[in-house]
Amino acid sequence: MRHFVSRIVATAEPRGNLEAVERLVKQVDETGAEAVVVLGSLAPRGTTRAYSHLFKALAQTRLPTFYLPGPEDVPIVEYIREAATIELIYPYLHGVHGTLDYQKVFLFSTPPEHKGFHESGSTMLAELIKSYRPRLVFVSGKEPKRELLGTSLVVMPGSLTQGDFSIVDLREQTVETRSIRS
Repeated sequence: MRHFVSRIVATAEPRGNLEAVERLVKQVDETGAEAVVVLGSLAPRGTTRAYSHLFKALAQTRLPTFYLPGPEDVPIVEYIREAATIELIYPYLHGVHGTLDYQKVFLFSTPPEHKGFHESGSTMLAELIKSYRPRLVFVSGKEPKRELLGTSLVVMPGSLTQGDFSIVDLREQTVETRSIRS
């Protein structure tokens, strides 16, 4: 019998701020989370060393952790090199090619076009979500927000550089925003 993840801690844009990532990791245990999602920009203009420190900090949760680079994570070859290496050492860390216990959960660094987000977004991404109807979609954004797009819950978990993260409970269908500063 397959175990489905029901409680997820998510954040975006750590921007190489290792102190913020370490604070998040300390709070993850208190949330009862079964997985972690981190959306880019992970370490803008990052080096292998910057990604290595970030991934090692995330590994301290010992939970399945899914991360996605953002548009500022360049050169991408540095990200890919370190992600491939770190996943051998910590098999519960997964880059964009990982799946969240086979549930339909999508991760994007760009928000979909949606009137509820009150900001520009991708029309193509909105169509993709409407077509594939994932249960949950995480997208990067500065402020924590949540909206339904068709039957899919779309969550902007907030920016870690601003101290924000969200806890999504799929069983209860709730989204709670917290701060690493509390």
